[in-house]
Amino acid sequence: AGPQKLNGTESLAYVRTRHGIGDGSDLGRIGLQQQFLMALLSEVKSQDLLGSPANSYKIAKSATKSLTTDSGLASLTSLAEFARSMNGVDPASMETIMLPVAYDKIDKNRVIAAEPQAGQLWKAIREDTAIPEEAK
Repeated sequence: AGPQKLNGTESLAYVRTRHGIGDGSDLGRIGLQQQFLMALLSEVKSQDLLGSPANSYKIAKSATKSLTTDSGLASLTSLAEFARSMNGVDPASMETIMLPVAYDKIDKNRVIAAEPQAGQLWKAIREDTAIPEEAK
């Protein structure tokens, strides 16, 4: 129990875990992935890894070995600049949210957006307003 330090292999296994978490579906795995990313951001912030261009560049260089990005972040410089822009973001003030879903009545192996909650979430995102509790 308590905080755990994971190496790369353990981290990958953690974010891929599905069975034994929640209902064993991909939805449970998404929750684990959100937790992992928040913990990673907190660790990056606690070590001030984004506080200097040199550190941001090192992180970006390492990330390019493991990530595929869209064309806007395809260059090492763009990715480093993006990482540096995250320096002022406090993970403690962030919240992760999953699109409200329901199991499809026709195919129980699929989920569909749960309405009206999903619509409320998208509306709040579009309008940059607070997300209603019932849409979380």
